[in-house]
Amino acid sequence: EVGTEPTTVSYVVLSEPPDATLDEMNSKYFGDKKQWQKQWKEDIASSHTAIEKTAFAGGMVSGRIDRETYCNGLVQLGFLHQDLESLLSQNSIFQSIYVPADMDRADIADRDLAVLGYHGIPIPNEATTRMTDQLFVWSVEAPWSLIGALYVLEGSRMGSMYLARTLSKAFGVEPRPGVGLDYHVDGMATRPKVWQRFKATLAELNLTEREQADVRRGAVESMTMLCEMYAALTSSVAEPASV
Repeated sequence: EVGTEPTTVSYVVLSEPPDATLDEMNSKYFGDKKQWQKQWKEDIASSHTAIEKTAFAGGMVSGRIDRETYCNGLVQLGFLHQDLESLLSQNSIFQSIYVPADMDRADIADRDLAVLGYHGIPIPNEATTRMTDQLFVWSVEAPWSLIGALYVLEGSRMGSMYLARTLSKAFGVEPRPGVGLDYHVDGMATRPKVWQRFKATLAELNLTEREQADVRRGAVESMTMLCEMYAALTSSVAEPASV
């Protein structure tokens, strides 16, 4: 049931046996460039379902979430975007796929928080810290895993466009730019094309098998950690405000 807080977060379990070699795994996942992203969708399915069942996500979808809870969640997402965007911008290998003008949202989150009247002290919670710490590890040990994290966040923007309408009802505003919902509405007109271009570029990158495996690992593990972030956010149910 949407909006029900799960007692535990299920980690993604890959279908390969423990002794599967890297070559065997890559043969399955990356033998066909058109199929590798499809496999990720299957790998992250359990975490995606778990996210939808968190109270925080359920509150946004139903429009029954209070402003304070939403702002607390946006603060955590802001920390995630800030660190990921910083790490991506520092490495020139991502120039062909990472487009800051289309993909950066850290500043947008900060702007929304100001408009929504957030006056708290922004502090990352434990789940957020675990995820951002992992991003820094990847930036050194497996840089292409950062693109897997970006894949998850960019993919979430398609559903995020829907949330603009439900959240506008929750906060009693029109679903338009400048009312504290830019995190969801920014670039809405071009979002589907940006997402398709991102996936097409990713599929055509001339990556080594190890780099491809790192991208996939980043996507799978980022979805699991994002689920933990959402599960850590409690939600007070609020009656939708009238616009």
